[in-house]
Amino acid sequence: MKFVSGIFACLLGFYLCVTISTQIKLPRHPVGFEYSPTSHTPSSSNIVTLKVFLDNMCTDSLYAFENLLKIMPRYCKRGVTLTVVLFPLPFLKNSFEFVKAAYAVNSLNSSLTYTWISTVYNNIKKFSRASTINDTDADIVSKIVKLATQVGLDGDKFLARYNSRKVEIKARTSFKYGCLRGVADTPTYLVNDIPVLIGTNNYAESNISRVIAELISPKKQSGNG
Repeated sequence: MKFVSGIFACLLGFYLCVTISTQIKLPRHPVGFEYSPTSHTPSSSNIVTLKVFLDNMCTDSLYAFENLLKIMPRYCKRGVTLTVVLFPLPFLKNSFEFVKAAYAVNSLNSSLTYTWISTVYNNIKKFSRASTINDTDADIVSKIVKLATQVGLDGDKFLARYNSRKVEIKARTSFKYGCLRGVADTPTYLVNDIPVLIGTNNYAESNISRVIAELISPKKQSGNG
């Protein structure tokens, strides 16, 4: 996986060189899905913004997402915001399809977005390359529609939204945005818009918590210019 990620990083560098003088279509809203727990009182001011690039077909992203859901309720109370940006790695089959699916779900019922992402992770093996190697594109979409009905969405409405040009553009923008931010693997973290190396285990709950805790600590921090 790391070797393949290295190849992708080289291709990403080429992409950036080619597109550096061009402008991607500006989205009407910030890219990604903001986490909004219902059981907390919003802080009067945001101290830390955490943006995480995940792939719905990546097992490391699965573990990171599960751990983020564990820690964010308590950190939201202290002014930390979380935005998940789905970044489809080109070497993982069906990744782009699930970026489209997430935006389709979000446009139909935004309160189901994180439930949807969790549901996909719970069924990640069913959509792996090995499990879908003999499936056609239509077969994959049919399975995604069936999954959407399991979270309470109308299948026909979901399919229509999934196939819409608006959702297609949003999914492409999500990928392009990640490329422009230098994302080459998932999970990738930006804390207050700065890339952060979480550690060797980049999805461990303790490693993610450590980075956030250091920033919201009341201790005086010394700058280094």
